[in-house]
Amino acid sequence: MEESTISFTGESDICQQLLHRYSKSIAPQHFHLCAIASAFLSTAQSESRSLTPLDYYYATIDALLDSSKTDNNDADDVVSALSSFLALVLPLVPKKSIDMSTAARAVEIVVNLLDNSCQGLQVSRVRALLKCLGLLLELCNSADSKFVQLGFQTLIKHAIDKRPKVRKCAQDRVVKVFKSFQSPVVKNSASKLVLKSFKTCMSSAIKTVGSRSADGSKDDLVSKCKHLEVLRMFDLLKILLPCLPSEVISKAIVELQKSLSTKFSLLAMHALDFMEEILRFFESESEPEPEPEPELTMSDKVKIVKKWNCHYSLVIGSIAGLLKTSEATAIRASNILKEMINRVDLYEHVDTDGSKESRIVKSLCDALLEVLSTQKGTPNEHSLAVISDLFRELWEYSHTYMGNILLKLASFMTTASGDVKHLQECIGSAIIVMGPVKALALLPISHDADDLTFSNTWLIPILKEYTCRSYLEFFIQSIVPLAESFREASQKVKRSEIREELQSHARGCWGLLLAFCRQPIDMHETFGSLAKLLISYIEKDAYMLEDIAIALQHLVNDNKNWSSLDDDQTSKLPRIDYDKKIATRNIKALSSCSEELLMAFTQVFFQVSPMKRAFVKDTIGCLALVTEYSTIKVIFISSLKLNVSVEKIRVDANMCLLLELASSFVGATSIDPTDLIYDFIKDCLQEENDNLQSEAYATLYKILEECFEFKSSKFEQLMDLLLDLKSPVDIISLRRRFSCFKILLVHSIEITRDGENTYGVHMLNEIIVTIADSKEESRKVAHDVLRKTSSILKKTSLSKRKRAPYYEFITMIMGYISGSSPCIKSGAVSALSVLISNDSEICHLMPDLVSEILELLDSEDIQVTKAVLGFLKMLVLSLQARDLQKFLSDILEELLPWSSISQHHIKSEVTLIFEIMMRKCGSALVKSLVPEKYRDFVDNDRKGKTSFPEDVMS
Repeated sequence: MEESTISFTGESDICQQLLHRYSKSIAPQHFHLCAIASAFLSTAQSESRSLTPLDYYYATIDALLDSSKTDNNDADDVVSALSSFLALVLPLVPKKSIDMSTAARAVEIVVNLLDNSCQGLQVSRVRALLKCLGLLLELCNSADSKFVQLGFQTLIKHAIDKRPKVRKCAQDRVVKVFKSFQSPVVKNSASKLVLKSFKTCMSSAIKTVGSRSADGSKDDLVSKCKHLEVLRMFDLLKILLPCLPSEVISKAIVELQKSLSTKFSLLAMHALDFMEEILRFFESESEPEPEPEPELTMSDKVKIVKKWNCHYSLVIGSIAGLLKTSEATAIRASNILKEMINRVDLYEHVDTDGSKESRIVKSLCDALLEVLSTQKGTPNEHSLAVISDLFRELWEYSHTYMGNILLKLASFMTTASGDVKHLQECIGSAIIVMGPVKALALLPISHDADDLTFSNTWLIPILKEYTCRSYLEFFIQSIVPLAESFREASQKVKRSEIREELQSHARGCWGLLLAFCRQPIDMHETFGSLAKLLISYIEKDAYMLEDIAIALQHLVNDNKNWSSLDDDQTSKLPRIDYDKKIATRNIKALSSCSEELLMAFTQVFFQVSPMKRAFVKDTIGCLALVTEYSTIKVIFISSLKLNVSVEKIRVDANMCLLLELASSFVGATSIDPTDLIYDFIKDCLQEENDNLQSEAYATLYKILEECFEFKSSKFEQLMDLLLDLKSPVDIISLRRRFSCFKILLVHSIEITRDGENTYGVHMLNEIIVTIADSKEESRKVAHDVLRKTSSILKKTSLSKRKRAPYYEFITMIMGYISGSSPCIKSGAVSALSVLISNDSEICHLMPDLVSEILELLDSEDIQVTKAVLGFLKMLVLSLQARDLQKFLSDILEELLPWSSISQHHIKSEVTLIFEIMMRKCGSALVKSLVPEKYRDFVDNDRKGKTSFPEDVMS
């Protein structure tokens, strides 16, 4: 019955209002309600007085008491009507007007009715009684809480009722009544009732689960009912969380632990849900309100943190125990523990012995160690994820609290088989936060020379991946001697497999150099000692040469590009707090040793195998960035003298290497050393050795790419040199020559605003001739350079106005169309085909382009004709239909006369172009533009076409 949700006023008689509103209703509940109202009005009239809401209240309570003693079929309807009437009257009763004895009697009556009759009442009538009970408890907020306890206990009982609507109504009443309590005694009593109900519910469920028989379906049904009852209790507690005092929540958490330890995983899962709700509640409590509120004082914040932290130690052990259960439960437990770790500010206070944070950490570490100790096989990824988070939260304090955990993890590594990825990542987290110095103190890497056994060598690849912000001095004093001990031991062993294993460990130790060079803490103090050590190994071309080279590259690049060190979002390593001051100090340390290192690498550059030469060359380039220009010049001249003065048979080979060396110096040189390198390149280009020319072009390209001043100051001199040279036959040399042309062609167009671009014309001429006359590979090289050149110029031309570089480039190529040589004409048309495929907007930029090329179909040269047909095919493929329609008439006029020529596959090309136009623009439009004398060709073409070449459209 929903009358109680409708508002009535105390200004007129409540019974009169009811009769006025419901007298014409045919609903049974309204009929009984109006009967009650009529009876009360009749009594009032017989006594010749008007009744107040308080009078109606007393009269209704008496009537309910009488009805509860009556045992007949109409009693339920009367109780329902009276409870609905009481629910309407109670809000109108003035506060504090009901004496406590009457209130206690009223509560007792309603409770008895609910306890004895509610299963026989309709849900709506039970809800009316519950609302009456709630309103009575709100009105009668007294320190004498016996009858309050009785009423509140009844509300709690119905708040976990199996009927959803009854449960929802009772839950709403429980929360509203709890919030209305002003007396601390009453509120405390109500909190204890909630806790007692929770304990009883949990205890009953756990007991039922524990005693469930394997073959008793009845027991299974009982267990399910108890489980559902617990879930409903959880729902009630979630709603009451903001009202309950901290000590009650703590005691509820203790009860939760019992369910977490039960074997019934579903119950444990729901307990975890509730645990997460508790954590979210405390998290939201610690956050400021969105509305303008007075700011929390420091003491308020401390209270919240203490309230937050006091629950952690209670639940950690139980939740951690779930990490080794079923997959679903372990995932939930892992997520909760990680949330707990991340929300509590452990790092700030964990250094204080005896603090709550310290006790929390110890509890968690003990629990996790217990999980690991009882684990069968390798720990699962969920346990390891929690341990990793704790390592990263405690940072350097993890050495104090988590040393035993790391030792336990290490024991799994020594016995593990199969996939150990998650275990390695977890130990990697320890390496990150402890650092290799402390980690190796706990887990020393060693070998026994007598019995040839090793310990903890599995740690080497983990150190290599996760070491960061460590000490170069530790590498020099501990890792290098360890590597040498492995190497020396390998030389004394006769058995090949053990010797190879020892050598592998030696290489592994040297491989840690790169890891120790990731933002080392003591670089400015220790790099000089490291450089002296490394130079001795560089000069020997030892097996660790690659490790040394890559580590030095890393040091230079990190300190040169310090501002972008934290841009890598995929890195497993922590973001580095690196500033300009640190980087400058480190660069100074690098520069102080760069000359010796550069000389050592330059010497070994000419000795190493081609495979090693690549990383040696890159390292030389990096070191040149932190070396004085004058020093680079001296080193290069010295290399020239040493390597060109050898016997003639080795001169060419050495000159190729010198060109590679020169290209390494380019990025770091000024004009003076670049001039020196250019003179050397010029001599090499004039040699007749293909390999030498190829390397010279490559080095020249790097200079042009990186040195704008050189390109500007040497442009004419360089162009005269290149144009005097024959175009190479070798494809690699041709590609490198045309790469130089690309930069120089763009430069020539940009600097030529008025007048003829003579050098640009010569370069384009060579490219176009290559397109027209050369083999397919050479044509591809020419096509590629045209595409790249047009892309560069298009980016620099912000507008499509005339005289823009891109416009000038297209105009230059179009100029070759009017040339006298068919070879040049066909090459220019083919070049424009390439550009059209790259940018169809050219047709709008150069409105006369299509018409000028169509005029070439009048030529009698078959090479030109085929080039024009190729252009038209690319044009109709590249343009959108609406743009193609603008040129349809002109294209058809010039194209159709060739439809009867079968030689050189001309007819098939014309047919293909025609078919593409039909498909794009529609056959009706195209046919309407075809003259009558070519209709037979069109009709025959349409009959013969059953499919369209997919490769052409693509």
